[in-house]
Amino acid sequence: MPKCLEPYSELFPGQKTDINMAMIMAILYIVYVFYHEPFLALLFAPVYLMMVGCLSYYASNVDMAYHHFYIAMMFSRLMDILGHYYLEKKKPAIMHGNIEGLFFGLIYDTLGLLMYFGYRQELRYDLEDLVEERFEELEEARLAQIKKLESEMKKEK
Repeated sequence: MPKCLEPYSELFPGQKTDINMAMIMAILYIVYVFYHEPFLALLFAPVYLMMVGCLSYYASNVDMAYHHFYIAMMFSRLMDILGHYYLEKKKPAIMHGNIEGLFFGLIYDTLGLLMYFGYRQELRYDLEDLVEERFEELEEARLAQIKKLESEMKKEK
C-alpha cells in the first residue's frame, strides 16, 4: 500500500485494512450512490466502510471465512426470494431478468426505508403512482390475453 494511503487504511483502531477488491468496490459503490443520492451516500458511507472493515477483520482472523460468506450470501438470497413470494406475493426482480437488483439492492432498500420514515415524500408518492399505473397496465394486458384465448377456444369448438 502506498505510504500516502496508510492513514486511511485503519478503519478500526489498531486494525489495518489493505486496499483490496472489497474496499475498491465499497468506495465505487459510495461514489455511485453519491452521484444519484448525495444525502444517502453521506448518511451510509460510514456504514458501508464499517461493513468492509468488519469483513476484512473477519476474513483475516477466521479460517473458513470465505465459506461463511458464501453460506450467508446464499441464505440471504433465499430469504429475499421467499420474502418476495410469501410477503409481497410477487416474483423478485431477478426472476424477470433485472440483474441490477443484485448489485444495487442495498441502495433500493435503504432509500425505501428512508422514504418510509419521511425522506423525499414527493418522490415516494410519484413512484407509488407509477407502480400502481404499471400494475393496472399489466392487469389490463393479462385480461386482454385471457379474452383472446377464450375467443380462440370458442372458435375451435
